[in-house]
Amino acid sequence: MKSKKSNPRRNFIKKSVLAASAFSAPDMLFGANSRLSPRNIGNSGKGNPPAPKRIALIANIYRNSAHADVIATKIFAGIPTDEGMVDPEIKIVSVWIDQIGDNDTGIRIAKMNGAEVYS
Repeated sequence: MKSKKSNPRRNFIKKSVLAASAFSAPDMLFGANSRLSPRNIGNSGKGNPPAPKRIALIANIYRNSAHADVIATKIFAGIPTDEGMVDPEIKIVSVWIDQIGDNDTGIRIAKMNGAEVYS
């Protein structure tokens, strides 16, 4: 008969199954009314989603395909997913752009979304 030696693959599978079961039954771990329950994290408890955080955008340049365009336009317009557009949990309320060139799109997008533009 073979002796039972430590099998890293088997140990990994056991730990994975344990972790997966913890995520599939979170109320058993935390309790349904616990503030640490995954369904209560981020909720104010009133049933209404929390108001989006108000942030400022500071960018060096904001033109087509620049980093500011890729990130901030998703915050302004929404984040595309396979299920459709997802509204971000933050809102850009003010914008400052260092270098405004002829091909700048940041000022126009900021004004379209009601963000205050600072010079």
